[in-house]
Parts: sequence; C-alpha cells; structure tokens
Amino acid sequence: MAWKILTSLTFVSVLCCFCFAQGPVKVAVKFNVQDQDRIGSKLVYKIKENIRSSNGMVLTPGEGNSDVQIEIITMMITSGSGEPDASYTVYSILYTFTAKPSSYKAVMYHSIGLCEQGKIEDIAEGIVEKADQLVQ
Repeated sequence: MAWKILTSLTFVSVLCCFCFAQGPVKVAVKFNVQDQDRIGSKLVYKIKENIRSSNGMVLTPGEGNSDVQIEIITMMITSGSGEPDASYTVYSILYTFTAKPSSYKAVMYHSIGLCEQGKIEDIAEGIVEKADQLVQ
C-alpha cells in the first residue's frame, strides 16, 4: 500500500515539474552499443543531434543533471551461420524520469525495433519525437 502511495505521489510531482517547468526539459542519453555495430553508433549519434536541435529538450551530460533519461542498447543481428550481419541492428529504447530531489526513477515508455542503414534518420526522428511527446 505504501509503495502505491509513494509511486502515485512521485508521478504527480514529476507531472507538476513538467507542467510548470520553465524552459526546455533536461535529457540525458545513456547508451550501450555492441562493438563493431556501426548502425547502432550512427543511430545514437543521430538521436543526440536531434535532441540538440530540439526546442523542448536540452542534452545534458550525466544522469544526475537530467529530468528525463533515454537509455539505448543496440546489437548487430547475426545470420544463420552465426556471423554478424552489419546491415541491421536491433535496438531497445527506455525512457525514464527521475523525481527530484529524490533519485527515484520511473519508466515512461519503452520500445524495441530493427534498424537498417537507410532508416537511421527516420528512426532517430521517431525516437526524439516520442521523447518530445512524453515531456510535453
């Protein structure tokens, strides 16, 4: 019961922070890209660039300074023979917020997907658009 009350109060406090916030929301991007995953590296780079050009969000170094965190994990797909297929990567995105002044983190949204070389920009735009929707 106490857990439900704490969760509800934290959610309300975070919503109030977003609703009455002055200026852009601080966003940190945390990532874990598998070695040799060029598509995953490009995807993370493009996401960061799109956040930098956003009016509603500002990219901040480190989780401690941020209101919202985007955690990204990418991994190359392997073919049937077990060899890496450098033309595709699987990604997992987790959007979380941190209630200030505590360090309580809550999940806002999560998604997984498949990215190929020709779709990096479109997928990065979609990820940042979702973050914009969540913080507005």
